[in-house]
Amino acid sequence: MFTKRKVRRETLILKAAPSEAGMRAIASFLLLSLAASARAERCETSSVTLHCQSRCAGLNETSYSSTNPSPEQVFSGKALSSGASAQHALMVEPLPQQGGSPTVPTQPSDVEFSNQTVYAPAHRALSPDQLMAIVGPASAVDWVPLDAAGFACVDGRHARVGLYAYGGDLGEFALALTVLEHVGERQIGQAETTRLFEGWLQRLHDVGGKFFSCIDAAAVAQLAAAVGQPSDLLLGAAPEEAQASLLLRLIAPEFVGSEHLKWMLQYAETYATRRALVEQVVRSFYGALWNQYHPLRSTLELHVLRGARAERAVVHVHASHWCAEELALAPALSSLNRAGSVLIYHAQAVGQRRDALVRYLSTAASVGGATVERADFLSRMHTLGDGQAHLTEKAVAGMLRSYSLIFQ
Repeated sequence: MFTKRKVRRETLILKAAPSEAGMRAIASFLLLSLAASARAERCETSSVTLHCQSRCAGLNETSYSSTNPSPEQVFSGKALSSGASAQHALMVEPLPQQGGSPTVPTQPSDVEFSNQTVYAPAHRALSPDQLMAIVGPASAVDWVPLDAAGFACVDGRHARVGLYAYGGDLGEFALALTVLEHVGERQIGQAETTRLFEGWLQRLHDVGGKFFSCIDAAAVAQLAAAVGQPSDLLLGAAPEEAQASLLLRLIAPEFVGSEHLKWMLQYAETYATRRALVEQVVRSFYGALWNQYHPLRSTLELHVLRGARAERAVVHVHASHWCAEELALAPALSSLNRAGSVLIYHAQAVGQRRDALVRYLSTAASVGGATVERADFLSRMHTLGDGQAHLTEKAVAGMLRSYSLIFQ
């Protein structure tokens, strides 16, 4: 009897065991599914193609393709210092030490630049092979979903990978409201600006997205001095007693710290926008950023760009139709690494973000009680946005060599 009971008890235990194992199997399956989902957030590309677009200085202007930079271009500093690759000028040639922008930014204008109107770059232009070293192997490029991606400012000091737009997300939102005013033939006030801004943040927050803006570290130092704060002021978490004084200055062009936003304020007519509207967008951003109890504050990021600028090329990034349109992914790149510094503009991804903004604003905003015509809104936004980006790029990049970078 004792043996039978023992056997029976063991049998019951065995009957219970598959249930626990089943639970473990389900958990493992879910983890594998999540891992598979994470792995799916990338687009397999077989090549990266470069086209030199302007100031090619004798380069063959047909495409340059590469799946990987040469091994010499990705040696570690230790390997190079050992003399293993001393014959490769790219990695042993020091960059010029002079600081500052590679050009002298001037008033944005659609007049063609010449050597008489803007200084030539202080740093040698990047060759296609050198640019490939900055981009890295095609198989190692990170891809990010466009619905949740934040757009950082076009600047050559981003060491972390990301997507880039002129003025960042803040510049694109100011553009969207500008076009909304054009379409509706009316002015948008501060209260509506904040309502629409927070509605867009909510959409990003719901999908785990981010909203970026930027400022130069030198502008932060000027702001701190102007309001009597320490030079190491953390602008993203400004003390409450200084916020009102800071906000008065953050809408002044000399304190903005982003060329694109600065010129939207300073040359509003040239950028076909309304200065007061851009000021409202800036106030809405910092109002949410400085409110530690704001439910959407975690969606916002302010990038403080530090160090001297030494960009050596302008790069417009595009992806294949499958990656960009079908999978809605974009290649995330860093504009600064040990191989050099470049200005990167994700022109195609920015276009898709504008489409998302139009879809949101065409339903969230009413124009005189009527609905917004989405097709007209989008067409105007692309036209004005491309024009504004062109103005800023010419004023910032000047005589830098320009490339088109295509992931295929």
